[in-house]
Amino acid sequence: RVRVGVHYGTAQAIFDEVTRGYDYYGTVVNAASRIESVAHGGQVVVSEAVLNALAGADLDYTSVSLGVQQLRGLPAPLTLVQLSPERFQERQFPPLRLDKAEEDDEDPSDDNASRASEDYPAALQQKAATHALVRNGTLSAAAAVNLVQEVFYSIQALLCMVKGDMRKKMLKDLCKQWHIQVSLDNEPKLFGRLAMQVMSSVVTLSGRAAGSRPNSVASRASRALVTPRGKKKYQVTPQ
Repeated sequence: RVRVGVHYGTAQAIFDEVTRGYDYYGTVVNAASRIESVAHGGQVVVSEAVLNALAGADLDYTSVSLGVQQLRGLPAPLTLVQLSPERFQERQFPPLRLDKAEEDDEDPSDDNASRASEDYPAALQQKAATHALVRNGTLSAAAAVNLVQEVFYSIQALLCMVKGDMRKKMLKDLCKQWHIQVSLDNEPKLFGRLAMQVMSSVVTLSGRAAGSRPNSVASRASRALVTPRGKKKYQVTPQ
């Protein structure tokens, strides 16, 4: 059964010149994803912000407070509420999947792409879209965002099956090669810094103009991630 999580607010958006549509990101989008992750199949969970936005609307639903919850990756707790159509108001659900959601994030057997998108730092897209390479016309904002995402996910793919001391060693080696200060307490943030550094180096050296094919540059950046200055230490296949 489908589980639903809803949050309300102003999301950040970047116009994609390739698809001619908008990519939405930021804390509001991440909050909706986190709310959905703690719901059960058949359950609709919303934030208090959604109820406030619906105040005065004539809707056929009942609400049950689920309390104030601190969800992983969000800067502040959210007050969550279960919504149900009135004809289903007697339907009961177990407590929110707070512990299960944390286990899902740590389980490598889960869908890596889904978890990667949730761990992707929202601020990173904004940094990519306003990078110096965008400001000076070398890359379009959409191409820069796509490139940073490709490199970010390549780092995760490289390390997804490695744990413990080996994982730490690989991260430290990558940081050393790309002159990034090592900070293992926040891996998504560290991956983001690596992705920005790789993008800047590869695009600058390739001399590509605005409107270049982001996938081609992304493949080159993903290869460069593991072969800085010709020193190949690890092998990764860009998706």
